[in-house]
Amino acid sequence: MHIGDMWSPIIVLYCLFATVGMIQGGSTDRTLVDRLILNYGPKTIIPKRATDSPINVTIRWKPYQIVNLDEYHQQLVLSAALKLQWHDDYLKWNPLENRNNTQVEIFINDVWLPDLSLHNNVDKKFTSHPKADSGRVLKVTHDGDVTWFTPIITTTKCVQEAYYFPLDRQICNLTFGSWLYDATQVKISASFDDDAMEFVFKSDKVWDLTEFDAVAYEKKYACCENAWSLVNYKVTLQRRPFFYLLIICFPCVLLSLLVLAVFWAPHEAGEKISMAIQNLLALLLFHQLAAQLRPPSSSVQLFDVYVLTMIFLSCSSVASSVLVRSLYFGKGISLPPILLRRLTHSKFCTMLIEVSTTATELQEMEEHQPDGCGEDEDLSSELLPATWRSKSSAATSSFEMGIHGGDDDDDDVNNGHTYGALAIYIMLKKEQKKQWLNWEKIQAEHRYKREWKLLANVIDRITFLIHFVVTVCTTAYVYLEVLSRQD
Repeated sequence: MHIGDMWSPIIVLYCLFATVGMIQGGSTDRTLVDRLILNYGPKTIIPKRATDSPINVTIRWKPYQIVNLDEYHQQLVLSAALKLQWHDDYLKWNPLENRNNTQVEIFINDVWLPDLSLHNNVDKKFTSHPKADSGRVLKVTHDGDVTWFTPIITTTKCVQEAYYFPLDRQICNLTFGSWLYDATQVKISASFDDDAMEFVFKSDKVWDLTEFDAVAYEKKYACCENAWSLVNYKVTLQRRPFFYLLIICFPCVLLSLLVLAVFWAPHEAGEKISMAIQNLLALLLFHQLAAQLRPPSSSVQLFDVYVLTMIFLSCSSVASSVLVRSLYFGKGISLPPILLRRLTHSKFCTMLIEVSTTATELQEMEEHQPDGCGEDEDLSSELLPATWRSKSSAATSSFEMGIHGGDDDDDDVNNGHTYGALAIYIMLKKEQKKQWLNWEKIQAEHRYKREWKLLANVIDRITFLIHFVVTVCTTAYVYLEVLSRQD
């Protein structure tokens, strides 16, 4: 027998044992997992040997980005990463007996899992813990510490507080807790390590995450004897206002300035009333269109306070324009009431408008005013026409000659001239009186119209002053409210 033939079986056996050892070493994790699952027991029982204290479950929920914020239905959809940690007394082993293996991965369906629920969830798919394909495995260490990482998408109710729109901040709360176990069985706490405090949120073009905080607390319900352990995550979102300021607020300010511009249009312009009405319709239409871009709310928003105030001022500007125009172009058959005249000629009103007669009104009065100043004015005055003034001069000369006398031979002639001149003189005197009374009537009418025009101007300026003060006060109120919100 050759020496090579004698060692051949030995070499074969050595290779066989080496191969078996390598296979056993490579399958150590599977064997360990199978053994742990086989000896685990019921998965509905809390994996804690000591029953006098609850099992501690630590949660870390970290938002990544906003999937959708439905302001009309008031729902917030967030993409986040969920991490749960707890201690399982039935998932322990000795690393020295398992080739120094200190960690294995186990499917979530094979062991006990906290029945974590999102209490303010509005998505039926998130009834308990999500079982995503990327989060179906638990990491288990040799000392029984279990860690579960999984991405989730949460849909929660987020009540919109839009009073300060578009400079509003929305606070949304997500409350996690066990649906089956109370605080004596499962105690949930929030994680505050570096991993939990890491900011990984990606802001979109509308919202920024300004605050993110977690609070663990216990709450007692009337149904149960013991309290329940809960963790609430508060998410504060700040709206980016530039788009809304440009599209909504800036045009609103321009329309409010047009309300004041109505009062500076002249009364003679027929478009003054139409301008006020068009401005009112523009504000109403603008308010309806802006409502489609704003979140619905049962309470009055700060934007509504400003717009509705401008609409009220626009309505009052229409009414004021109609009143002022009717007074300015009225018949003026009598003087305004004494109280209104006192208001017109008061010192306050003289600061708003020039109360003296305008040059146009003086020109109109001079066209109707005669040179004579009374009934005893000479008949040759400008009160009578030119042909009548020549007759008046001749009649006056003849009448004076008849009165002072002349030659005896001319008595009959003088008497005839005297009686004729007297008749003409009386007739012209009556015509002068008639013209004088007509001028007084015209003068009175012009005075009445002047007083009513001055009253219309005073009312127009007072209304403008009121609108200006209300606009400034409303703008200041809105500005101060926004500043107080920012503080």
